[in-house]
Amino acid sequence: MSADNLLPAKRQRVENAPTTRSEIWMDDGNVVVQAKKILFRVHWSVLAMHSSVFHALRDLPQPTDQPTVEECPVVELADDPDDVHCLLQALYKPTFLAQDKISFSALSALLRMGRKYDLPDLSDSAVKRLTSIFPSTFEDFETEPGYRTIEHQSGIEFDIIELAREYNIMTILPAVFYCIVRPQFVLPKLCQGEERPNGTIAQLSRQELTRCVVAREKLLGEQFRQGRTFGWVRKWPYPNCSAGSTCHKYRSLLQSSFMDLAYIGAFAQPRDIAEFEFCTTCLGHIEESMAAGRKMMWEMLPGFFDLAGWDELKNDTNQMPVVFATILIESVAFPISCQIPIQETIMIILATSIAFQTLQALVYLHDPARNIAHRDIKPSNILLETDGRVVIIDF
Repeated sequence: MSADNLLPAKRQRVENAPTTRSEIWMDDGNVVVQAKKILFRVHWSVLAMHSSVFHALRDLPQPTDQPTVEECPVVELADDPDDVHCLLQALYKPTFLAQDKISFSALSALLRMGRKYDLPDLSDSAVKRLTSIFPSTFEDFETEPGYRTIEHQSGIEFDIIELAREYNIMTILPAVFYCIVRPQFVLPKLCQGEERPNGTIAQLSRQELTRCVVAREKLLGEQFRQGRTFGWVRKWPYPNCSAGSTCHKYRSLLQSSFMDLAYIGAFAQPRDIAEFEFCTTCLGHIEESMAAGRKMMWEMLPGFFDLAGWDELKNDTNQMPVVFATILIESVAFPISCQIPIQETIMIILATSIAFQTLQALVYLHDPARNIAHRDIKPSNILLETDGRVVIIDF
């Protein structure tokens, strides 16, 4: 997670700032969540019940001059309003997570917010949708799941690769990469990216682009090796063909046409080559050979993309460690939520760019795992980075 995503905006009075009420506005709500200029009125009890992060935030000491809306305290989040809207829909609308299909933007929001605010139901539902489309077992892949749980859009595979890398959803990578490289004439799209519905361009990183180009060349040749999906094309060990030269001609034609067209068919079915009218005897051997070849190619699939084997690919389901802080600076208080890995002697708190060299600060910390209540921070223990990060040393 980058520092920019956690850096809080400069605080201002809500009543003086131009804001818009979201459709999620509970008349009996007792807290207003603000994301940029969008306000959501909800219930502390609902947030705290589902999220340990919000539960801890609710119990933090609140500044006396905290902004309010209709007598409700305002909690500012640095997240995108659409992500916050998605989070609250999942909490307040029971059918939201049960939808047959959701957009990719909704799925990525569920994953981001679920991981960030310790809402495992949200993040787990997103991972489940991804793994249902891009499975890690041959049996599930053979069912050709397709986009049954996520709405397909141009550029989505590129975005899924980026999302999987960011949140360590490693088991889906081989299948996603294969879907990317399989189409014919795919190289221009790999190099130039693909336009999303909103007009932006989805692109692979240079490293992922290289991975795909190299893997495609490997797949193209490997599929014709003995024991692979089309290994029977080069060497035909069955002498009982009833059509003689006709089947031999079809085998030669199939290989030359596939190579000329750079066709990737590592998991092709006999129906995919139905235009080649092999005799009944040969067709039986072909079906058996292709079935065994598909399994072999599946076991080899991660290696084509320079990934660990299937047994080693895992999904990270852990939520990020969380520390909460309220920093009192020259009588001005503002809450900060910090979600970054915590080490024993260094803790990073994100704050606004203030001259911390002479700062006298009292930091209230909530970290149930380490049972920290509070601690005085001396100016000599504080460093200010140029991007606004405050590093507290020897805490």
